[in-house]
Amino acid sequence: MIPVISTLVTLSSSLVLSLGASSCGTGQNNSGSPDSSVPSIVNSNMARAAGGVSESFVYDLEHPTSIYKMPEALTEISGISFHQGDDTQIYAEQDEKGRLYWLKPGDQTAKYYDFGKDGDYEDLAFVGEQAVLLKSNGVLYSFDFTPAADKEGTPVTGSLQEWKDLVPKGEYEGLFADAARNQLYLLCKDCKSEDHKKKVSVYRLDNDAGHWVRGAVYHIDVSQISTLVDPTGQDNGKKGKKGKKEKKVDFKPSALCQDPLTHQWYVLSSINKMLVVLGTDWQVKAVHTLSRKLYAQPEGICFDKQHNLYISNEGQLPGEATLLKFAPREQK
Repeated sequence: MIPVISTLVTLSSSLVLSLGASSCGTGQNNSGSPDSSVPSIVNSNMARAAGGVSESFVYDLEHPTSIYKMPEALTEISGISFHQGDDTQIYAEQDEKGRLYWLKPGDQTAKYYDFGKDGDYEDLAFVGEQAVLLKSNGVLYSFDFTPAADKEGTPVTGSLQEWKDLVPKGEYEGLFADAARNQLYLLCKDCKSEDHKKKVSVYRLDNDAGHWVRGAVYHIDVSQISTLVDPTGQDNGKKGKKGKKEKKVDFKPSALCQDPLTHQWYVLSSINKMLVVLGTDWQVKAVHTLSRKLYAQPEGICFDKQHNLYISNEGQLPGEATLLKFAPREQK
């Protein structure tokens, strides 16, 4: 693959708002066996996490450490990632143009590289020396990518490759790269072949001599989410003890990543306004509800190498997109 030099463009944006002292692109995965027995319903102690409070959860999702306003060009920001966890530059894409953007969180300008045609791109990740971007139809686009050594220079890129027919037809918005194992995980937001009130599928892709091939398939048991959202059983599906109809969660996830320390999976849903935490075996551990005021349209999530959590929100108007940073709380 012959490397070529990309074109840089500078964009303007708004100022950063700091609320304090001011990746999910890569990681290590210890997933359990695919398609194993259905996880049991978590106990009532875990159900308390449905309100966003859990003794073992180290992020205060209602009080970000910092809120950054994103450039107007990233009003429709979707996926975010750090290259090898380096927090000096965050990479992003938006769901209209075939561009890879990058900037330092809080900068008023961003740069971008045109990698392909315009389209509905939803997430990105870095694996090996490649950048991989996900289109909403499940098609992947990859190219060699090496950041400039001085952070302000031009990255070295390679020719674009397209990967089709790796996953069933549907709408996909989540992509995570396990760089250590050279694997990708694709999260289905809306697959016609499954009932998202019952389960959501995650497809693992393995790299076979430079080619992506489908590997294992994992399932998120949505009934566990419904139980945690309403542990009384009176508002989530069948009839509860008091005769009220239960309300099953129709889960439509928008992004996923893996905690680099605990290896738990974090699955974000903009439509459902929740962050679901799962174990390495894909069993639901906790559900954290997200306020609509702070999370207008959360569609991107990642960690940096300092274990800070980041969530991006698409803006309804130019200049309204935000990047939220959460520093982990000290555990007593």
